[in-house]
Amino acid sequence: MCRQYLPPHGALISRAREPAVKAWKMDPFARFYTAAGLFNDNHCKTPRGNMKIRLIVALLGLAISFTVPTLAQQKGTVDPQIDQQIRALAQKYDEAINKHDPAAVAALYTQDAVRVTALNDGTFHGRQAIEKGYAKYDFGRWQVTNYFTKVNRVTAVGNDVRSTGTWSSVFYRDADRGHQCNGDGYCSWVIVREGDTWKIRRDNASGGANPFSVNFN
Repeated sequence: MCRQYLPPHGALISRAREPAVKAWKMDPFARFYTAAGLFNDNHCKTPRGNMKIRLIVALLGLAISFTVPTLAQQKGTVDPQIDQQIRALAQKYDEAINKHDPAAVAALYTQDAVRVTALNDGTFHGRQAIEKGYAKYDFGRWQVTNYFTKVNRVTAVGNDVRSTGTWSSVFYRDADRGHQCNGDGYCSWVIVREGDTWKIRRDNASGGANPFSVNFN
């Protein structure tokens, strides 16, 4: 004796014999089962019917497995216009650094921003501290020039945007003004919307001087 097939959905277990129209209101997969003939008792009376049921369920599982990663990928993407705005922010950041303008650089951060670096005493909290850090270290001690930020990826993280990429620059070693060095590393920003502009809320940078990049010219 063959037992009747019941779809694996709690809402349908007790109502599998009810009209399909009622089941559709309770389970989004009910329409699929009805179209496939899974509510027909005759399908469980033959080996061919059982095979059809197994095939339909397998195909449904395969479809879900492909759909979930696709939705997850779409969830992290940003609008092309926002992507351009973030890259424009990176360009403004580079311009302010190359002009040695600490106030202009700090203006690109939020008031409660945090900047984390591998050098320069590590971490700076707040826009004012960040401005003083650029003035003291990046422009005072290191004399950073030719700074360039390459944005590799822009993704959405909740209501915020995250930018990841690399940085490179030319600078002088501390107490050695005769020789230029090249520096590079990775950078990551958490960016939030303030009015009509984007601001950096968290700035993480790693890397530093390349020991083989000293320019003795």
